[in-house]
Amino acid sequence: NELAMSYSGVALLDFSLNQNLVRDFTKLKRIADDSTLVLLMTKYFQRMDIYNIKTILRALASGADKDSAKDLLVPIGVLSEEELDSLLGMAHVEDVLKSIPFIGYAELQGAYAKFKETGNLFELENSLSHTYYREILAFSAHLPVHGTLFRNFLEEEIDIMNLKIIIRLKREGLAGK
Repeated sequence: NELAMSYSGVALLDFSLNQNLVRDFTKLKRIADDSTLVLLMTKYFQRMDIYNIKTILRALASGADKDSAKDLLVPIGVLSEEELDSLLGMAHVEDVLKSIPFIGYAELQGAYAKFKETGNLFELENSLSHTYYREILAFSAHLPVHGTLFRNFLEEEIDIMNLKIIIRLKREGLAGK
């Protein structure tokens, strides 16, 4: 009821689902009794940090209202709500990239140069995703019991993401490039 006073339609549904996701993931981390499982969840939930960073970059690049962008953030990864607020309060895309605590700016410089040249966030967002998946795949190799199973799951997820990118590129008429 409280959310319905501020949101309606798809926005209400999206915000409600995100709040529920945060509650559920927070509870999962709290009740997990295996330190390897907690570490696995923390690394996997870092994908939401990447999602949040992309959302912040889109808001900055488009000049969107920061309060509206904040409503889209899902603080369940490594970055706290306060850290996400800090990133959202930054004035420039480059400032955000330099402030990501778990990705070195050097890894993103080439993609940032493309963004400055074209104004298109695609390369930058793609670079963030590649960095995340490269690191979590390397992490899965060190899991004692279910590393292979988790790696297979991640590889399937990457395949699905790649298909979505190809479809998006095709829709934009860029598939052959």
